[in-house]
Amino acid sequence: MHLKSSANSGDVSSPAVLCSHLRLTPMVEGVAADQQTYVADSYLLDIKALICKEVDAYAGRLISSSDAFDRFQFPDSIKAVRCAVQMQKALDLFNKVHPGNAVFLLSVGVDVESGQELGDVASFLAESASPGEINLSEGLYLALGGNGGVFCRFTKQLAFNGSNNGLNVYEAFWNPTEIEVSQARIDLAGGLDPDAQPIRSFGIKLILLIIIMLALIFSLIAGYKPIIHLLSQIFAR
Repeated sequence: MHLKSSANSGDVSSPAVLCSHLRLTPMVEGVAADQQTYVADSYLLDIKALICKEVDAYAGRLISSSDAFDRFQFPDSIKAVRCAVQMQKALDLFNKVHPGNAVFLLSVGVDVESGQELGDVASFLAESASPGEINLSEGLYLALGGNGGVFCRFTKQLAFNGSNNGLNVYEAFWNPTEIEVSQARIDLAGGLDPDAQPIRSFGIKLILLIIIMLALIFSLIAGYKPIIHLLSQIFAR
């Protein structure tokens, strides 16, 4: 079971909420904690300005801000997802231009506006996303309807807010390398996602194992000569 979507498939006009969570890489060995904090603080305002620039470019507006999360509202789903992608690309470029001991990574969650408190699901998705990931709710994914020019796929189901129902989570890929790796894994599995498909050959292996065990038992009771004679007759045909 899963939480029902509040958006209709293809309803790209649904307003959306984006939540971003800025994270810093773990301490680098040999770098003092106070120096690491100083580096992070010195770049923090620049990164916030970078994020706000992308939000403005996609007609978004800041709803709330805290040390952990920033919440933004967008007029439609496509703008929200495209902004999330550009945020990741801009921050990736920032890290390359400012090499050092600190690397900044963004975890992003995007959801359509619904009956939930504004931004609750988006915040949960951002918190559950790995650094550098963009997590989408099922409602947001359906609202995109395959539009937006961003490759998305189902990745996991999470328990949200103590509910027995699961929250289906989709990932939007902003780095072409991630898409190639994901597709390569599916191609190796014969067109099936190995993480989402059951092991279908187990039954055949079990039958073969039973036949071998029965043959061994029969050979211990009657000896190996009758088995050789039977096999020779089968192959002689």
